[in-house]
Amino acid sequence: MPVIYVFGQCELDIQLYTLYRSGEGIRLSPKVFQALVYLLEHRERVVSKQELAEQVWPDQFISDATLESAVREVRKVVGDNGRDQRIIRTQRGHGYRFVAEIDRRRRPADAALPSANVPEALSALTPTFASEPPFVGRDDELATLHELWECVERGEGQIVHVQGASGAGVSRLVSEFRTRLRGHALSYLAEAGPAYGYPIPYQPIREVARQSTGITAQDNPDMMRSKLQQHLDDLTLGHEAHIESLEYLLDLSRSSQSLRPQNHHLRIVTLWRRLLLARSTHHPLLLIIEEVDKIDTASIACLRALMEALSQASILLITTSHAATLPAWLDKPNTTFLGLAPLPPEAVLALAQTQCPASRWPTTVSQRFLAATRGHPLFVLTLAREMDQHVTAEADFAWPSSVLEGLRLQLYRLPQEYVQLLQHAAVIGPSFSLDILQSVWPNTDDCSSHLLELEQVGWCQAQPGSHVDSYRFSHTLIWEVVYASLPRSGCQQLHAAIGHALEARHPASDISAAIRMAYHYEQAQQADKAIPYLTQYAERVARQYAHMEAMQALQAALNIVTHLPNERQTHSRLDLVQRLCQSRLALGHVQDALADLLDQQSHTQELRETFLTASYALLTGQALSRLGHWEQAAEKAHQALEAASPCRDDALMGQAYYLLAMAHDHAGQPALGVQYSRQAVPLLERSNESYPLGRAYLVLGLHALMLGDFAAALDAASQLRAIGETIDEHHLQVLAHWLSGWTLATQGDGEAAIAACQHGLQMAQDPLSQALAQGGLGYAYLEHAEVAEAIPRLERAVQHLGRLAYRRFEGLYTILAGEAYRRDGQLDTALWLTQQGLTLVRQHSYPLGVGWAQRTLGRIAQDKGQLEETEQYLQDALTTFTALQARFEMGRTHVMCAEAAYQQGKRQILVSHWTEAHHLFQVLQVPIYQEQTSQQAKAFEITSFEHCF
Repeated sequence: MPVIYVFGQCELDIQLYTLYRSGEGIRLSPKVFQALVYLLEHRERVVSKQELAEQVWPDQFISDATLESAVREVRKVVGDNGRDQRIIRTQRGHGYRFVAEIDRRRRPADAALPSANVPEALSALTPTFASEPPFVGRDDELATLHELWECVERGEGQIVHVQGASGAGVSRLVSEFRTRLRGHALSYLAEAGPAYGYPIPYQPIREVARQSTGITAQDNPDMMRSKLQQHLDDLTLGHEAHIESLEYLLDLSRSSQSLRPQNHHLRIVTLWRRLLLARSTHHPLLLIIEEVDKIDTASIACLRALMEALSQASILLITTSHAATLPAWLDKPNTTFLGLAPLPPEAVLALAQTQCPASRWPTTVSQRFLAATRGHPLFVLTLAREMDQHVTAEADFAWPSSVLEGLRLQLYRLPQEYVQLLQHAAVIGPSFSLDILQSVWPNTDDCSSHLLELEQVGWCQAQPGSHVDSYRFSHTLIWEVVYASLPRSGCQQLHAAIGHALEARHPASDISAAIRMAYHYEQAQQADKAIPYLTQYAERVARQYAHMEAMQALQAALNIVTHLPNERQTHSRLDLVQRLCQSRLALGHVQDALADLLDQQSHTQELRETFLTASYALLTGQALSRLGHWEQAAEKAHQALEAASPCRDDALMGQAYYLLAMAHDHAGQPALGVQYSRQAVPLLERSNESYPLGRAYLVLGLHALMLGDFAAALDAASQLRAIGETIDEHHLQVLAHWLSGWTLATQGDGEAAIAACQHGLQMAQDPLSQALAQGGLGYAYLEHAEVAEAIPRLERAVQHLGRLAYRRFEGLYTILAGEAYRRDGQLDTALWLTQQGLTLVRQHSYPLGVGWAQRTLGRIAQDKGQLEETEQYLQDALTTFTALQARFEMGRTHVMCAEAAYQQGKRQILVSHWTEAHHLFQVLQVPIYQEQTSQQAKAFEITSFEHCF
């Protein structure tokens, strides 16, 4: 039976959330109630200020002034004060203690309270939300929406954001507009906000896709695929790749796992936009996404892509939120903002009239009602229903100060059994299933009949179309009030029980169930249960390129690691930090990732787990490489290899060798780069790491190209292209064509080089691929002596790479643009560009680019007749290329040195340079350049005798 705590002149019933003083009911705010209960339950000791703040205001910073104000309010409601301190005593410098004597009294659960006026039957209560409230006071906003719809019907797409405080009528306005458009539009409605704090990637996008294809919760996977196929065929979009992307979006088992998350994301963004645009050509669309202030990042990308194409589409996109500010991604010149102001007085009284005959109110009561509700629609409805049960005299009614207090009053009027049922449901969440509720409901009777009655009077609503009997609270504020009515300790126990019930009913692979279990165990402060589910959620959403959401979950897990047993904390923290840093690197938060990794470095050594040590070393090396610290990155790669040797993890070792190959590319050591690349390839092949394998072939090809091994470079390009085609990775295919084109252009096969680069440019989808391909095509035209075609392409590439902060290739393409302008006779422009490029490649450790710049500066000086400067620049370039072992570029530079020596009449130097060039081109088997040197021998009149010596 329930327990009543009696102290002083007070009776406190924790389960009913009620306090009586001298027989009179006292209204309490949730925080005052929680503070009173916590002090009472811990009356055997002094409760510190910090402890009280953490229990009543978890995860918030509370000032001493706020806490002291709350304690004053507690004393006030129990008839105490700071001078007498008969019930709550302040222990200076320590905290507070409940000191009044307590009498615990049990009473029957169905006993009536002195003046609570609790009816015996629920049917006697006035309905809270028995039907949708009438539409009052929003005619201007509704007219604006209809005006925008007229534009949509003319093919002029529109975006409108509706904002209002919770309970201000945002959903009611949108619902009314949608109802009035019935028969004139195809409408899709989806909620973006997460119910449990952790959003599911693409949640509203997935829901719109389900509605547009006619998929229901009852459809099995085969039926879903059939509907997908039919829908795409109807829109002439039935390509296999489109079907695969929709299957991936809808979590069907046939969805391909070969694509990288970024590519799946790009496909979904593109296809979702195409689907809606294609559908809008047949019928105007109304698309409503609610609570976008809580939306996931993947869905934002989809909506932004749609917004970019909306101006000439018959689509009205309505977004809603309760946040005071417009989300940045919606802050566009073509977005119409509708902020819902408080209802005007006449609308307030009209709305109240629907619940309570306000016409019989005295003027003073009407004025008090208007002042109290402040035009808030939900407060108007709540207060009007409360007043309908009281006499008309103002003195006969205790005015609630807010909509929350008004809802609490209505909650208190319910019979205890119904209050407890609602409280159990509220702990499950804003939405709840009958199955889970029944499993944690302590009474033996079936709670479905109670839910039916509660539904009839509007506390909750059934959700049709779900797999199981499912309900939701009629309004978020109702859920918040009911949830806040439970003591924190009782909530924790219920959260744990709900977590166990979910575990017994849902597979671990169900991401929606994993989120709920993570949430409930987190609230129950059961870290050993919460952390695995938070980790599972983070791993799942990271695979969907939702790294912000993954980071949120991992940070939450890190916050409760200290609740684990001491012996498990270090390993768990290291695992979580590693995952967190992987997502940070994916989002480009490199400095934050590196700081976290270095902070945990000593702990990895203490733990002595080889795989974890190797993983940390590799991840740290990758972070250092992103910041340009290549020597340190190479050290970390060697550490990773040393640590990973005992466990022989192919994927980890392959990526470590790849990191070493990249480090030696930046160090200008192509021979070692080839060696490490060739060690990375078989390891990555065995581990089925397709994308890193493709990158390993790329760096192998680049090193081979620098060494003048064109056959090896072309073979690497071919392998890279095959991998890109297998996993449908456009970026890898673009890089393959770029590498092929560059190699072919370098060895003198201009037409084939141009064709390869054009193909790569056509395939490029992302900005980086487009910029690299554009510059590669410019280089191919330059080597084919088509300067007019080369210059604009190189300039566009430089511009794009500058925006992307891809400095090494920005510098290289700037130098190539300088060479193109030199050949075009614009020497001043050529000189300025080459000097700019030289600065960039020196700043970003790109020795090959330095050699190119030095050689171009030599050619500019030669064209200006500055022969001494020519000789110096070309000799510097030759020294740079020799240090790099870039044999082909050494050969080309020897040819230019020979030409400069010929102009200066330095016969011996001419012959020496020509002989070295001819020898290198013969060894490298470059027929076109061999022929060129033979022609030069005739021009320079080099005899066979000179050639021999």
